[in-house]
Amino acid sequence: NDPILNNTFAYDTLISYLRQRALEEGNSTMPSLFHVVDISLLNPNQTDEAPSLDIERKYFQINPSLGSLINWPIMGDALGPYNYTTPLREELAVTFPLWEPDHLPQKIETIYDMLRDQTWTTPIAIYVHCGHGQDRTGEMAGAYELQFLEEPFVKLWCYNIALGMDVVVNENGLLWFCE
Repeated sequence: NDPILNNTFAYDTLISYLRQRALEEGNSTMPSLFHVVDISLLNPNQTDEAPSLDIERKYFQINPSLGSLINWPIMGDALGPYNYTTPLREELAVTFPLWEPDHLPQKIETIYDMLRDQTWTTPIAIYVHCGHGQDRTGEMAGAYELQFLEEPFVKLWCYNIALGMDVVVNENGLLWFCE
């Protein structure tokens, strides 16, 4: 899921992949020209992720007409909702947007707004990724699909598990989101 190949941002490979997925998922084609909004969930303070993030950042600094980079590190939640008693869990769920470290509700709202923004001069394609495309990406995509596509939680959970989601903090983040 990380768009880096041989220490280079693999723009052409990414574009080919996005076009292929659009055909597979939506039975539609992408426009010939579009702006890539690269939402990287990589952590710039993590030594094994910082170099990839730097490559992405430099690529879009040099090629701003092709896209832009947003870095939203996702950490997940150390404790899931079911680590708490029901009354405390319910209280925490009500205030979730205020204490949740990833600011997931605000981030998916921003993505939703970007997709509906009519002021873009060219169409956009939003590409959300982490290092492997299963844990942090699963948390973010799952939250978006729950909120805006109204997908059932069980369907999303099974899909994420099938893709390999297995990092507990990201599973907890998604569980808190749907509480």
